[in-house]
Amino acid sequence: MKKNFFRAGIAAIAFAGLYVAACSTDDGLSGQSTSDDVTVSFSLGLAHGASTRAAADTLIGTASHANRLTYAVYDDEGLTRLGATTVDTDFPTTVSLTLGKSQTYQIVFWADNKEADKYAFDADSAAITVDYSIHNNDAADAFCTMHEVTVDADMSIDETLTRPFAQLNVGASDATVASDAGVVIAASEVEISGLANRINLRTGEISGDVTTTFPATAVPNQHLTVGDSAYTYLAMDYLLVPDGKSTVQAAYTFSPQKGNAVTRTITAIPVQTNYRTNLLGSVLTSNVALTLIVDPIFEADNPTVTLK
Repeated sequence: MKKNFFRAGIAAIAFAGLYVAACSTDDGLSGQSTSDDVTVSFSLGLAHGASTRAAADTLIGTASHANRLTYAVYDDEGLTRLGATTVDTDFPTTVSLTLGKSQTYQIVFWADNKEADKYAFDADSAAITVDYSIHNNDAADAFCTMHEVTVDADMSIDETLTRPFAQLNVGASDATVASDAGVVIAASEVEISGLANRINLRTGEISGDVTTTFPATAVPNQHLTVGDSAYTYLAMDYLLVPDGKSTVQAAYTFSPQKGNAVTRTITAIPVQTNYRTNLLGSVLTSNVALTLIVDPIFEADNPTVTLK
């Protein structure tokens, strides 16, 4: 299963007779800059980040954990011109590259959390491989983009990195009732089938068809807010989605502080790149169907859509 995720923006700028001398701290395709080189500076931000660091530190999905940037440069035939460079950084950040005049390049950027370290980048193929080993942890959030540019003069480019993932959440409306009965959920795990596990950052192609078990992990220490309602957060994962919009199956195990675990299996769950899918309802005390809401909170400020 494959999907082209990116729509690359192409900038072609030609100014004859302008000489640019690159500073020594720039990344370049050759050891020293010449009159045939130009400097391209990127200002990089993350989509849908919180307006303040304090808010970001407490809320899932606010782009607060990205602290590492990886980038690489390719020519218009896909050949590597500058291999993977990885730097520790906060966002927004800037990157300056020394590139050859009158050439077309594709520059890929990937931002993630270095402590989580769950993504492997192969510079030759420009592909990220996903390690689905982190559950209920917002450090799994990551962002990417590809920018294609033909350069003939010094230029500055603003670029926003976006999530290539869907977010899948489970929220309980019956946690208080369950707690009164002595059931307080401490951890959750889930087996999910129908996932992709590889994305080509240069072409945007998403591929793979895997089933993986996200390990038992403490439930998120916050509420899941959907619209005007707050639910007890039981599970959260970032998923790479085949075709950008697909369905998955999830088998959850919710483990209480004491007593027997609660299990729920949900089939045909719709998931979509850069959207939240929320499974909501009486998860712990009833076997009735859950409410499923696909929420474009990451993508746009649109109303939520309830799927019948």
